[in-house]
Amino acid sequence: MKKLLIISQVFWQKHTWNRWELLTDLYPDIDITLLAPKIWTDLDGKNYTFGNAIIGRGEAYEKERFRVRLIDMRKIYYFDWLSFNIFNEIRKCQPDLVYYIGHEMQDPLIETIFASKLFAPNAKIAAFS
Repeated sequence: MKKLLIISQVFWQKHTWNRWELLTDLYPDIDITLLAPKIWTDLDGKNYTFGNAIIGRGEAYEKERFRVRLIDMRKIYYFDWLSFNIFNEIRKCQPDLVYYIGHEMQDPLIETIFASKLFAPNAKIAAFS
């Protein structure tokens, strides 16, 4: 069984992870864990939201071979964040593939690469920004 760990700040929204759940339904030899921040504030600049920031609170979800885990994080820049929980999840999951989907600033990507090399040294790492 191949284990995939996919990290993105958008997974607090259910409609963004339906395709990954479908992938586990179609391929019984794949196990997927999605990681996202528990609380995400989008568009802090409020340029496109008529003066209001969008604050999202996700819900964890779990079924056989598919799970969404929400992690505490610290926002450090406009769209950037860090979470030491990434280390714990990589150590716990032992993924074969770590796929990071992010924004322009990549501090969590660097953290993900470091944690993967430390706790899952045979894992392949892919990133998309």
